Amino acid sequence: MISECMPLTPGTDLLHLCSASSSEVFLVAPFIKTVALKRLLKNLTATAALKCVTRWHSEEIASGVCDLEVFNIVSDHGGSLWLRQDLHAKYYRGDSIVFVGSANLTDSGLGWSAMPNFELLIPVQLPDNVVSEFEHKLFESAVQVDQDLYEMFQRVASDWNSDCKPPISSIYSASMSTAPVPLIDWIPGLRNPSDLFKIYQSDFVDNMPITTRTVGESDLLILRPLPGLNLDEFNKTIGATLLTTPIFNSVDRFISDSRRFGEVRNFLQNQLVLEYHDATRAWQTIIRWLRHFLPERYEYIRPNYSEIIVRKS
Repeated sequence: MISECMPLTPGTDLLHLCSASSSEVFLVAPFIKTVALKRLLKNLTATAALKCVTRWHSEEIASGVCDLEVFNIVSDHGGSLWLRQDLHAKYYRGDSIVFVGSANLTDSGLGWSAMPNFELLIPVQLPDNVVSEFEHKLFESAVQVDQDLYEMFQRVASDWNSDCKPPISSIYSASMSTAPVPLIDWIPGLRNPSDLFKIYQSDFVDNMPITTRTVGESDLLILRPLPGLNLDEFNKTIGATLLTTPIFNSVDRFISDSRRFGEVRNFLQNQLVLEYHDATRAWQTIIRWLRHFLPERYEYIRPNYSEIIVRKS
């Protein structure tokens, strides 16, 4: 049921949400800016556990519509920050109070700028099972940001050339308008990761099999690299973005201990419910991508009859 009282501004209601919630505050928005978040969290009660979910796309970071520094703000409040790269929902919950609508967590979205957006957040009464199901589904494809991932994105963003920051709307062609698989199930289709930069630049694609080009374009749609990057910038950007995807993030955590090929294959087989052959092929592809785009992150050896990989400390 929608409240009879329409909000003055989305920000007014979210400030009240934070001050009135004693157990938990849950903030979900694709775009989160530091100034708006700091203002909002000044009202956060000392007893409320904080969770934020957002997304970090390279072109959106470069365009300034979201800030990496929200990680430090959330951490300073004892909360956790999560990334879901296909996020579009704007959902705010404090204890049992829920707001949904159009407003991102920015000054313009919340009505706090000189020229605010025309936005709406509506208080809704949802059954507990609907709230639980939505939040469960949300986290199925989300990965938690830690200091390592935050610093990796910081390094990558500092290397971007100012010439490669076009308007967001101009980035992807109509031929790449639909993601081929759900994010939770995504494994690269491109077997040779070095081909990805050629497809990104449209270099030599006339001599490339159409199937190779098609799966490469699908992989680029998932990873959304900023246009205009040189090879080194591209590889670093893809490497950081890979760790925001569910499968690569879970594999990266799994190989924090030394693992043989068969161990990771079995892990993937269980995670993705794959047949033995498909799990073998999936790990072959993933290990190629890890070694290509994150070569300094892993130690890889190939003794007799096996391959061993471990994430460096």
